Amino acid sequence: MLVLGLTGGLDLISENIFKIPFGSQHDASATLIENGKIIAAVEEERLNRNKHTNKAPMKAAEECLSISNYLLSDLDWIAIPLLEKSLDHSLAHMAIEQPDFGCYTSRTFLQKLLMRKFNIAVNPDKFYFVNHHEAHAASAYYPSSFEHALVLAIDGEGQGYCGAVYSATHQEMKQLRTYSRQRSLGNFYTDVTFHLGFKEFDEYKVMGLASYGDSSRYRSKFKELYSLQSEGNYDFDFSELEERLYQIIPRRLKADELTQQHCDLAAALQATLEEIVLHVLTYFQGETNHKNLCLAGGVALNCTMNKLILSKGIFENVFVQPASHDGGLSMGAAFLAHTHSSATRIEPLSHVYLGTHIGDDQSIVKQIEKWSDFCEYEQFVNIEEVTAQCLAQGSIVGWCQGRAEFGPRALGNRSILADPRYGSNKDRINSIVKMRELFRPFAPAVLEKYAHEIYQIPAHLKNFPFMTFTFDVKDEYVSKLEAVTHVDDTARIQTVSKEINPRFWNLINSFHKLTGIPIVLNTSFNNNCEPIVNSVDEAITCFLTSDLDVLVIGNTLIRKINPSIIHNKLLQLMPKLSEGWLLCGTSLLDNEQYLLRNTFNDNVSITLSRGIFELLLHANSFATFTELISRLVKYKGTDFINEPFLNEIYSLWSRRVITLRPTSN
Repeated sequence: MLVLGLTGGLDLISENIFKIPFGSQHDASATLIENGKIIAAVEEERLNRNKHTNKAPMKAAEECLSISNYLLSDLDWIAIPLLEKSLDHSLAHMAIEQPDFGCYTSRTFLQKLLMRKFNIAVNPDKFYFVNHHEAHAASAYYPSSFEHALVLAIDGEGQGYCGAVYSATHQEMKQLRTYSRQRSLGNFYTDVTFHLGFKEFDEYKVMGLASYGDSSRYRSKFKELYSLQSEGNYDFDFSELEERLYQIIPRRLKADELTQQHCDLAAALQATLEEIVLHVLTYFQGETNHKNLCLAGGVALNCTMNKLILSKGIFENVFVQPASHDGGLSMGAAFLAHTHSSATRIEPLSHVYLGTHIGDDQSIVKQIEKWSDFCEYEQFVNIEEVTAQCLAQGSIVGWCQGRAEFGPRALGNRSILADPRYGSNKDRINSIVKMRELFRPFAPAVLEKYAHEIYQIPAHLKNFPFMTFTFDVKDEYVSKLEAVTHVDDTARIQTVSKEINPRFWNLINSFHKLTGIPIVLNTSFNNNCEPIVNSVDEAITCFLTSDLDVLVIGNTLIRKINPSIIHNKLLQLMPKLSEGWLLCGTSLLDNEQYLLRNTFNDNVSITLSRGIFELLLHANSFATFTELISRLVKYKGTDFINEPFLNEIYSLWSRRVITLRPTSN
């Protein structure tokens, strides 16, 4: 039984036909399972390079099939986490609004979409449609290894609801309750996130900010908005939320300083979420007597909430789907299609190294050599020991190995690593590598054997490989682990097993031998403008446009030849616009404007100089900047190639709006 799960939007990356808002149908992905085993899972953003992309997951589907050496025609089912009648309705509305669009059913439209990508006519009977929250729930229950469990799917909203509760027994899930979107805790958290001056998908920042605050200061304001009711119900009055927030503090602008008031508001928000979720779970645990809990949906990524749930002791075991965001819907949909047609059990999820492979040493070196004007490299048979020495000496290291992770966390295959002992490393990575807020914490990757020694973890629990829980750091280790201990003396841990990821384990073990600390700081390998790196070229690009000290890919260690002259060598590279970006020249009252816009967020535009605009009009990834300039006669001359021009190129490259690649040597 071969099943492909797909989630995301309906447009290709070059299109915006459906005008889907940036915050809808986000985190597109594909998952391929064979006889109950996940053999590939890829997020579309890793391939089209647009964070949280809501485009159709065609590249991800292609990558899953390529990884497993299957063809689209080999599939038994194509699972979609959307009700068929809902998609039928949307397509009918499109036909009315845009007569040129044509008339489609869900099945005929998806058939056409796949035909455009794969040039294969899929039997429309192979499409299997499932409910949004049922797919979330399935993504957590089926790979959890639990025979019996309570399952909570909780997010912003999906198909009119914000959550659902299930009782799962013997591989079947029975729905116990749904919660309408009018009571959405996910949307509540997002609304307060906006008020605090953050943007869409920044809820995790507010969770981190909450640890700096005192929840009691504003809890009474939030308590006026909701009431806990019998049988696991609650009411929430969103009509007064904005007014209440303005009574507390004016809406913060992005550039405004974060004050203690903002921290206290974040803390009150976090406490409100936790109280309501615990109310729901406590009731349904009492009704079902389940000792195991499964969590999924975007709210389930709140690892501080997960810590509280576990600490209350109402469940003996808690499994959180590591891809709890909407990217995990493709996995859940695939599980449901499989269980619909097969009695073969879904294999437990022991890891999420399910994506693109970085390549073997030969292919890695071949790609690195193209960047020889910028980088020098050396290969080692003991790369883990060499990297551990770099970390112990204070280097911040980009680390790429094997297959990429599925989900929002880097877990040792596409990671930035550092020594966890010194708080200065946290500040340095936040400010000059990740370019993000200084208050945000980093996670420790700890050898599984030492987790209980360092963190206050329930004695009967051993493995926490997915960074889905925080735990208290034991007093004697707080000062020893400054870079990975949050302000409230907690840490979002990843336990590392030798059996699951031997290379990452060997690296941490080597660092342990050098320093006595069985932990490294681990954060995702990307800057704040891009998804986690997926390929060698993307890793090198991030390396060259950040202050990372060392890059390790496979068995190869890479250093910058001379970081100070990278700007001067940019003209040797071949530019092209990144996917989804469009050049727009406008003229308004004799004032010419040269802009970049994109197909995924109408609110974003970038102003260009005329020179860069003209060059990018002709950029095709086959000519260097120098060659393009020589062809544009009116821009020849030294006046054109000046410091502002080079700075503009570097800025666009750093923001991943343009892609630069070296010529083949």
